[in-house]
Amino acid sequence: MVSSMIVAWLAVLFAALSAALFIAKKSGNKRLRRTFSHIHITVGVLLIVAGIVHGVLAGNMDGSEPGEIALAPLLFTWNWGTASLVVAILLAASYILRKILRRNWIVAHRVLTVALIATIALHVYDVGIQLDDKLWPVSYAEITAATEQQTDSVASQTATDAVTVSLAAAV
Repeated sequence: MVSSMIVAWLAVLFAALSAALFIAKKSGNKRLRRTFSHIHITVGVLLIVAGIVHGVLAGNMDGSEPGEIALAPLLFTWNWGTASLVVAILLAASYILRKILRRNWIVAHRVLTVALIATIALHVYDVGIQLDDKLWPVSYAEITAATEQQTDSVASQTATDAVTVSLAAAV
């Protein structure tokens, strides 16, 4: 389903933006750190929301009528996407429980961030990078066939031109 794929890639973007705070801190650039610090929590919440919406929509076929759409057919199955959502929720929980965890919360938060990136990468690897034909209506096979056809027509035109030149030179 196209909407599920769009939301999935938004979730990947939100995960990358959330993880970018650590890189911004290590870079020493105060302006970059301040920018990512301001959006970090918001982007984290959006990541969880996008993950849930993706999980609810995933598994439905393109062109499904509203009555045919099954809610969350894959969300409650154990797969890397579900694991990613669980880790994202644990990340939020580590922030909420930071006063109880004290100094250990940042360690837990960073470990969970690495786990989130790993589970998202495994999910994308497992499912594959899917881009819907409705977004890009021309497939790779069609591009290759058109390129080969153009190459063949150019080659035959070049051969025809060479024969014409050689016949003209002979006359």
